[in-house]
Amino acid sequence: MGDEAPTQDYDGPIWEAHIDGDANGDHVSVAYGNDTGRWYLRVDSSYHGVTFWRDLGPDAGEVNFSIGHITDINVNDRAEIWVSSFDASGPHAPFAHVMYLLHGCALTPVGSNITGSEDVLTVFLGQAVTGEAFYVSCSTFEGEPLFTYSEDYPIGPGLWAYRPLSFRLYGATLNLVLDEALEGGVGASPVSITEMNCP
Repeated sequence: MGDEAPTQDYDGPIWEAHIDGDANGDHVSVAYGNDTGRWYLRVDSSYHGVTFWRDLGPDAGEVNFSIGHITDINVNDRAEIWVSSFDASGPHAPFAHVMYLLHGCALTPVGSNITGSEDVLTVFLGQAVTGEAFYVSCSTFEGEPLFTYSEDYPIGPGLWAYRPLSFRLYGATLNLVLDEALEGGVGASPVSITEMNCP
């Protein structure tokens, strides 16, 4: 279901994830369509008993796609699939990621309520050659799951600017949470950075 199924030339590796909310394991992979020259996200749903497809590209110079992470940031047994891609014309770090989930009987990219990223929010993970650090974390705030995307960068010897954006996921949209307790600031350089800290 979804985008038209290709004739697969490559499929794998296969990840197990809970995609459709029935608590049974589903299977996720990125497949290459030899007949189309494009990459596809493939999800085999145990609840629906069908295979869902999503055309990933390539577009705008992207040459390779893979699954980077599987998360459940709003803890509802409907996982988000993090598809990473890179552009052959530039550095491979940080990697660009788009989250997909099964929403409305289709594999849907996760967007946000921030202007310009309503349809899809691209999340970068890793350390840039210029020093910036991109990472995510999950926590609980005021009794509800919170997803935080941070873009931090050095501003001087031993000093960093910390810029977190905190969201709650509703459907396929990340809604920004504004609260003084969630604001960033300036502080000492981090000892280490973990790119992913979400269930």
